[in-house]
Amino acid sequence: MSEAPSVISTGRSANGTSALGHKLAEGNRRAAKVQTLRSALLQAVSPADLRGVVRRLADAAKNGEVSAAKLLFDRLLGPALPLDIEERMAALEEKLTQKTTSRKVDS
Repeated sequence: MSEAPSVISTGRSANGTSALGHKLAEGNRRAAKVQTLRSALLQAVSPADLRGVVRRLADAAKNGEVSAAKLLFDRLLGPALPLDIEERMAALEEKLTQKTTSRKVDS
């Protein structure tokens, strides 16, 4: 009869959680530092500062700066879908329409 794998070989305790001392169970070591830096950044920038930055970005976009317009739209509306996805969606809609039409004819 084979024995269950040991905690040392799997890094898991009997209930399946990460065992103490397992090197992959340490989590993200940089998370605390990143959180400290984010906190400092948020404290350094006021809402008025942010409004000013966004206003300048919008002005640059209005003046024809394409990169500013892209950044503004990406942040406000989300990234644009690639064209091939739109084409694939149109093809799928066409197939669904054809199936629906063929089912009506068969009935």
